[in-house]
Amino acid sequence: MSTISANRYNPNFLISGIAGEALTAGYAVNLTAANTWSIADNGEAMGGIVVEAVAAAGDACSVAIGGIGPMIVDGSGTAIAAGDALKPDAGSVGKGIVTTTDRDKYGARALEAATTDGAIINVLILPYSERSTA
Repeated sequence: MSTISANRYNPNFLISGIAGEALTAGYAVNLTAANTWSIADNGEAMGGIVVEAVAAAGDACSVAIGGIGPMIVDGSGTAIAAGDALKPDAGSVGKGIVTTTDRDKYGARALEAATTDGAIINVLILPYSERSTA
């Protein structure tokens, strides 16, 4: 398992922005219509992973939009295996969960396994993708 630390992300894939709410490092986020970064929810396209915790809306934030880095995941419902496509969870928290539904939006691939809620694993951060079972 990994830890969340800014030096764990490739600096070539980091972008700066403004937080739309308090953000926890390691959670999936998306860019809102207001051009701020907010927690990604189930069904929303994941734009990246928060690199460092942000205390409040309006604060500066860094987001990893590519490369390899740690992500907080929930493998307690459906276990996560290396290679699984991950999407934001349904609880508005931004944890990665396995996507198994056709046309699901995802933004990361697990590089490690996880079977618990709150596990920190390394993932490959991807551009917006849709899972296809066809």
